[in-house]
Amino acid sequence: MLKNIILIVALICSCIYMVLFWVSNPKANIIANKIQKPFIIVSAALLVLYIIL
Repeated sequence: MLKNIILIVALICSCIYMVLFWVSNPKANIIANKIQKPFIIVSAALLVLYIIL
């Protein structure tokens, strides 16, 4: 159960990262570049935790 929750949250973070990555509006792109890094770090950490569990 916990592994499934971790995997779902990691996938949601990855999806948010991909949406922010593909933003084409220049003003939104500046904001997206600032927010992208935390989402990919959280996603990677959760996937590592998923593998450990």
